[in-house]
Amino acid sequence: MENILTGTKIEKSFGDDPKVTILDKVDIEIKQGDFVAIMGPSGCGKTTLLFALSGTDTIDQGSIECEGIRLTGMKERRLADLRREKFGFIFQQPTMLKNLNLLDNILLPVLQNSQKNKADNLSRAKALMQKTGIIELAERETTKVSGGQLQRAGICRALMSQPAILFADEPTGALNSKAAEEIMTLLTTINQEGTAVLLVTHDAKVAAKAKRVLFMKDGKIMTELNIDSSLEEERVEQVLSAMKANGV
Repeated sequence: MENILTGTKIEKSFGDDPKVTILDKVDIEIKQGDFVAIMGPSGCGKTTLLFALSGTDTIDQGSIECEGIRLTGMKERRLADLRREKFGFIFQQPTMLKNLNLLDNILLPVLQNSQKNKADNLSRAKALMQKTGIIELAERETTKVSGGQLQRAGICRALMSQPAILFADEPTGALNSKAAEEIMTLLTTINQEGTAVLLVTHDAKVAAKAKRVLFMKDGKIMTELNIDSSLEEERVEQVLSAMKANGV
């Protein structure tokens, strides 16, 4: 499979005196249809790496490419267009506009598209809501739904542009265990349909849904776990064992 996202010798630091290194010559490859989880202790650089790879944060040195297009040094307007076309974003707590209902919030990423696509966009949004089990909430205010339902809406919004890769930062962190399992089952299905997923998590059960788990420490990717079992309990045990070995 071809690489859709490649990071080479990525460096990022904050401050001047003292200078704190957050990313230390990180190399990473995400292939088409990949499902990768990033784990590590707080402050190790995993969220910073996610933001750097998605073009939402700058880097000091190195390069990042998406399907052969170099993000590093790209003008902000072009970078914003590329993010909208190629990337989808899922956060721990989806940011929704309270004056819009769920359906209108889901449609936000494609509002800049031409009017001739309006019907297609509406049809896609409703199809995604149907697929994620929230179609009956289309007209509901964002403050009148559960956290799990709001996260499903966030996933629908992230998928509106049919992205090549989904970036997820602790997507189940604010959910109860039942809702978290439902969201991860949904992300697994999306991945099986061809969309690559790159997520940051502290949860072994969440990481166990991935195909690969990268363990970070002090701004570096220290080890990689390739999960090969089809049994959920064994997958979780593999992740737990690797977490212990890597001090997570």
